[in-house]
Amino acid sequence: MYCKNCGNELPESAKFCGKCGVKVETVVLDVNKKSAFTKKHMIMFTVVSCVLIAVIVMGIFFGKNPSQDTNVVTENTTESIEESSQIEETIVEVMEETEESEDLTEGKSQYYLARETKYHNGLLESVIEYDTVGNEVNIMSYNEDGSISWSVENKYDDAGKLVSNIEYSEDGSVNSKSEYEYNSLGYIMSNTTYNKDGSISGRSESEYGSAGNMLRNIIYNGDGSISSRSESEYDSAGNIIRNITYNGDGSVNSRSEYEYDEVGNQVSYVFYDGDGGIYNRSESKYDSEGNRLSSVSYYGDGTINERVEVEYDNSGKKDIYYRGDGTISQTNEYNEKGKIIKHISYNVDGIAEYGYECEYSDAGNIQSYIEYDGEEIIGKRIEYDSNGNELRCISYNDDGSIAYTEEYKREYGAHDNLVKLAQISYDEKGSELLHAETIYEYELLESISDTN
Repeated sequence: MYCKNCGNELPESAKFCGKCGVKVETVVLDVNKKSAFTKKHMIMFTVVSCVLIAVIVMGIFFGKNPSQDTNVVTENTTESIEESSQIEETIVEVMEETEESEDLTEGKSQYYLARETKYHNGLLESVIEYDTVGNEVNIMSYNEDGSISWSVENKYDDAGKLVSNIEYSEDGSVNSKSEYEYNSLGYIMSNTTYNKDGSISGRSESEYGSAGNMLRNIIYNGDGSISSRSESEYDSAGNIIRNITYNGDGSVNSRSEYEYDEVGNQVSYVFYDGDGGIYNRSESKYDSEGNRLSSVSYYGDGTINERVEVEYDNSGKKDIYYRGDGTISQTNEYNEKGKIIKHISYNVDGIAEYGYECEYSDAGNIQSYIEYDGEEIIGKRIEYDSNGNELRCISYNDDGSIAYTEEYKREYGAHDNLVKLAQISYDEKGSELLHAETIYEYELLESISDTN
């Protein structure tokens, strides 16, 4: 996942960019699909330092930190983990497009989404209030009796960057609080988190170079002692070439080194443990156009962990993943626009255990999604409208009979804004299991400017 404001690579759980601080909006499978706002029912209060460290290691293909300290840089073991996570994200996005994004505001700039109210079987579930640029300002979650379960209050600066995040408990008391400070380039300089009693639970501070690359990051405990720190070096092109993380006592926790070809493709990555021994490494090859042809990841003892071969043709590409023993673990096929069209996972005996296929319109909108439990048994089928909005999802039993069905119905207002989304689930006999509704309320931007 990448920040839409600065292009920085982000962890899948990130709610705000650790480099520029802009609120993260989920990138859906269909890049042409209209999407202006993203719903979130939970706020991540993980110390932003973890996100900041992740920024340091952007571009990593392989590697895994043997340390379990969450304040230390953690690398992915193989290229396949990175790409498989992207595929998993694609599946989730296809399966939950209705919840993740809707055609709310495109072509309707005089209106903005002010409030989003969700009901579950007739009971109020949550309310989200937005500012005029789409930032979540207030979030309220409700109990079945209508009382507030928890709430969140966010504040932003004039640039739209989060400066304060407060979570309140059911009784209205502060549960946790985070504050953010930025430099003149818009990058986070510090993040401070607080406990219920107002005491500091943690703090992180970062320094950047003139090009915006993070040079140093220090994570402090609540008492002010150093928990961990990291330092990074870059080449003239801005590619990271070395990253060292230190424990609180100053000892080295891990070291990562990177090499690139003449056009900037990463061809080598080595991850060292605190004692200087190689924990894992990877090598990649590219063609003259910069397309990746193969990647191999190795364990510290030099044995192969996984190998990836990439095949290209006029219709797209195919990634083939091999285990260390040479057996195929999965294959992924993409069309000429880079959209995944088929995925198959295999067990060690070469038998397909899981797969799915996607079809797209000429405009690139998702039109169908079929999930398989094996090569032939259908597990799930999703139907979409011409804009890629989910209409119906049918799940099947192993014998091919319908297990349950979900339908999505949309209502639009006088200005073509989506004002109501209903999700209805039925069992195998057609009896209603769930009825969820989301109500969208809009306000005129002009009315706001007139009052200022």
